[in-house]
Amino acid sequence: MPILIIFSLILVITLLLRVVPIMLSKGSSGADHWFWKAYIEKYAQEKKFPPDLPQYMLDLKQWYPPIFPLIMIRLPKLILNKYGYYIPIFIDLVRVFLLLSILSLLSKGNKSAILTSGIIYATTPILVSYNMQLNPRGLGALFLDCVIILVAGLYIFECSTWIWFIILIFSGLILLTHKMTTQLFWIICIFLGFYFHDWKLFMIIPGSVLSALLLSRGFYWKVLQAHFDIVSFWNRNWKWLQANPVKESPIYGDFNYDTQTKFYKRGAKGFLRHLSYFFGYSPALWITIVAVIPVVLLKMLETDSLISFAYAILSLTVVFAVCTVFVPFLKCLGAGYYYLYNTALLLAFLWGSIIMQNQKNPLAWLACFICLGFNLISLFLFYTKIEGEGRKDVNLDKMIAFIRTLPYGPIICLPPQWYDAVAYKTSYPVLFGGHGYGFKLLEPTFPRILEPINTLVNRYGVKYILTLEGYLTEKFLHDIKYFKIESIGKCRLFVL
Repeated sequence: MPILIIFSLILVITLLLRVVPIMLSKGSSGADHWFWKAYIEKYAQEKKFPPDLPQYMLDLKQWYPPIFPLIMIRLPKLILNKYGYYIPIFIDLVRVFLLLSILSLLSKGNKSAILTSGIIYATTPILVSYNMQLNPRGLGALFLDCVIILVAGLYIFECSTWIWFIILIFSGLILLTHKMTTQLFWIICIFLGFYFHDWKLFMIIPGSVLSALLLSRGFYWKVLQAHFDIVSFWNRNWKWLQANPVKESPIYGDFNYDTQTKFYKRGAKGFLRHLSYFFGYSPALWITIVAVIPVVLLKMLETDSLISFAYAILSLTVVFAVCTVFVPFLKCLGAGYYYLYNTALLLAFLWGSIIMQNQKNPLAWLACFICLGFNLISLFLFYTKIEGEGRKDVNLDKMIAFIRTLPYGPIICLPPQWYDAVAYKTSYPVLFGGHGYGFKLLEPTFPRILEPINTLVNRYGVKYILTLEGYLTEKFLHDIKYFKIESIGKCRLFVL
């Protein structure tokens, strides 16, 4: 089978696996998708950077890393509006093409290695589940991939020192694209300084800040302030990530209540939930760590400096992901599962290398098929889940359409994950923020309600509370003064 056909086959498989959940979800999408559409459309309309988004009443400034929206704004409006869901998938296709090209070059066209790496990458569940919405994570991951590849070229293949200039450019682009990727990138820089015993790698961190400042004409200083703002906010509030803001409110809730969907659930159930998510997002990663490394990869690490390098970065990323979930003072650095997004290319590269050097080893092939099998099982379970969620969102869309017929006024959404879709689809103001700078303004309402609801309603002139059946407590319902309730399915709209 010619290399070109293998490339095409992998790209098609990668595309199809990512299109399926978009079809199953019936057009529903994550919160980020609607925020980015609002941001990009407002910037295109007013040509002001950063744009003002007054519909987010609790955002002070939109000081988000700007590279992703500035690229999106240059796309034809038709692509953004009709095919916006596919933009993250296209970025992911660029990543897999980069992977296949590098492996093809290093393996001298070994077809088994190229096909294996491509299939492992294509079926990695977190890449499928996360790329259903407009988001900059994939672009940040691509820039980080480029930095890792360039460092490998510099230190392992002894390429020309002018590569440092390109490394600094990509470093600045990472900082201007995605905050969680920035955090991982800085950790990798520190690790590489010790790994190669070279102080210049430590200096990439201040170099990346300088690069970002120059590339953004100083705007990165505001991004950095907003970055510190969100980390400080979650350092105070990580215990209530994804909590029910009412039922875990010190005013309206119960101290013993533990939200079913909360990220940091208490006790053994919470611990096991973390493990299930870690495994579900990338089964092949954990099977490789537990079974493949001791049996197959260990000998390769002793003889191949490139594989050792890739394995070291992969291991560091996994350790960092685990620490951000289980180490209290690191929990402010984001939902740790999502760092597994950055392991996909390295893991796929390692699998291509394993097969290239162990083509006649049945244990290597058995482990590969086990990894692939568990990846596919995880994808099937995700597809089943997303189909059910797509059916639920139909009632929300009907309710949003009804809201558009009502007089203009601020809305409180409970659950909070509805805010971005409601803000975009109605153009009504919402009592939310947390996208750029201004988390102090957000804190009385999210992730828990810390002030009496009537105080918030009067302060901000709230006209509607959009919620789910059973989401609110009796005390909360007693405090709100409403004159009618509208119901569509399990959606409830309190008109105040």
